[in-house]
Amino acid sequence: MNATARPAPIEPTPSTETTALASVLRASPPANDPAPTPQQQALLRRAARAIEAKRVCVIRYASEPGGAPSTRSIEPLAVTSTRGRLGLLAWCRLRRDLRTFRVDRITAITVLGDRYEDHPGLALERFIQRRRRALP
Repeated sequence: MNATARPAPIEPTPSTETTALASVLRASPPANDPAPTPQQQALLRRAARAIEAKRVCVIRYASEPGGAPSTRSIEPLAVTSTRGRLGLLAWCRLRRDLRTFRVDRITAITVLGDRYEDHPGLALERFIQRRRRALP
């Protein structure tokens, strides 16, 4: 494959899709959070597949409500919930840091064929604890 060619996106597998989404949602959002919209459910299914397979994703994301979306290459790690908002915790390749992307601001997600490796020294637990301490 040459350097400019992109791998083909991964297509959903119906047999694993529902199980992966249920697992991600069961482990993440508290019961009092609002249910995801159908569009958010579709995004979460793709994210769950990517998390399970350690696949790189490309997302369209609006940093601010009504803002112009940007394209980000990410390595999704977990679905989170903070103050009733679903988030996708990921390593952002642009910022070279952990970021939480609000699911309601993601307009598209494409799961690529590229796999990612764990980042040595990346302390996911420390990040989560720091975020919890920041909550009022």
